[in-house]
Amino acid sequence: MNNSGGSVLQNTLFLYLRMFVSLTISLFTSRVVLQTLGVEDYGIYAVVGSVLGMFGIIQTSMIGATSRFLTFEMGKDDLQKLKDTFSTTLTIHIIIAVILFIVLETFGVWFLNTQLVIPQNRLLAANCIYQFSIFSTMLSVTQTPYNSCIVAHERFGFYAYMDILNTVLKLLILYVLLIGNIDKLILYGILTFIVSVSMMLVNRFYCIRQFPESHYMFIWKKEIFKPILLFSGWDAFGNISVMARGEGVAMLINIFFGPVLNASVGIANAVTSTVTGFSNNIKLAVRPQLIKDYATGDIRTMEKLMSEGTIFCFILQTILSVPLICEMHFVLFTWLGIVPESATEFTILSLLFSVFGCIGGIVMIIIHATGRIKATSIINGSIYILVIPITYISFRMGAPSWVPFLYNAITIAITTMIGIYLLHRYIPSFQAWKYFRDDVLKCLIMFTIITFFVLSLRLFLQEGWLRLCLSIIISVSVTLLYSYTWLVNEEMRALTVQIIKKKLTYILCKSRD
Repeated sequence: MNNSGGSVLQNTLFLYLRMFVSLTISLFTSRVVLQTLGVEDYGIYAVVGSVLGMFGIIQTSMIGATSRFLTFEMGKDDLQKLKDTFSTTLTIHIIIAVILFIVLETFGVWFLNTQLVIPQNRLLAANCIYQFSIFSTMLSVTQTPYNSCIVAHERFGFYAYMDILNTVLKLLILYVLLIGNIDKLILYGILTFIVSVSMMLVNRFYCIRQFPESHYMFIWKKEIFKPILLFSGWDAFGNISVMARGEGVAMLINIFFGPVLNASVGIANAVTSTVTGFSNNIKLAVRPQLIKDYATGDIRTMEKLMSEGTIFCFILQTILSVPLICEMHFVLFTWLGIVPESATEFTILSLLFSVFGCIGGIVMIIIHATGRIKATSIINGSIYILVIPITYISFRMGAPSWVPFLYNAITIAITTMIGIYLLHRYIPSFQAWKYFRDDVLKCLIMFTIITFFVLSLRLFLQEGWLRLCLSIIISVSVTLLYSYTWLVNEEMRALTVQIIKKKLTYILCKSRD
């Protein structure tokens, strides 16, 4: 593996340190929070978050633009241009924060109090956590350029340590929540706000100390501002569609089925984000290097890293997703004790969505690197946004609540193929068919085979710990065997054997000492 691959490996290890600690604590805190708040209040908290997500679309668009332009300029090695780009993006984000504050305090408050299904006796609590969330969102908007700096500089060690600290602070939230005497939902909103602000301030201080370009000065250069605005403008349409399939669907479920099913949506999102967090670590680690390789014109290295990123991302996604998909009801019951209505179906379909999404995410990194996102945003965005009218009509006709989740899982597979085709048009030397045949198709075959083997256990065993453990063993062993035999190339196999030998030698030497 080349030097960039080694850097990616090191970055990924830092990110996995974060994930393992975070996962262990999050599994515990999620259960206690659900039991402490109750299903209804948990659903209210989830749907209030959906309102903020609906209006945070501008911020989401600017995250992609900021990260892309900062990383691109870093690849060009022009410090002054990098400083100007950072200051320009921060100025834009300050303006966005002010606009969001006005919209959230007017239309957002009206929507929360008149359109959502929230019990009258919980409206005060819902409005309280909404206000805390507004101020947290404003600070988060202005934090975006600083976070983009950390990722662009590949300081994933700091990134991992901060996330571990954030997870530990959530344990303190849990303790205070259990002993607190005021309204639990309001208290949870206050504590979450305090932790969020504290983490953002630490991140900002670190950037100012470490990165010279993060020293803000008011700059308004048209040649910098215009391409960022155009990029984020087209990206905004794509992100509106992402909002539709996420927050938009949550709103419709609330309107047609009430806040209890929003708790199920929240649980599905929590499980999926935890699982995809592992594979997303690879995307986060390869993103800066992919953009830098494109910026310097090293397309061959970029394609190699793209292939490696896709394979390893999918391997991790498969190992984690297949046992959960096949044993979701037992896992949720064991984890939560309380399994809200439709939570099993929502979570299974959300995991299927994330399986296809891990491939599409790698493709979109390079499309963003090219800066040519107009066609992708229009085509994919139009497909995604159709979930709103289709869901509304389906619900009016009495369709089950999991329909939009099925639609999203199907469309992510379609839009991933569209992304691969468009990438070939933007970079003619990119061999789309070879990438699909050698990476994507082999990954999908692997997922299908492993799912078949794990599901076949249902014919012989009852639901329980034995079947879950065997599902995990089959998922891990077959995935690793298939990957080593068919997915990874000769160079990657040799590197894997080398790493294993080195680790075994180290363990043997330690045992003798």
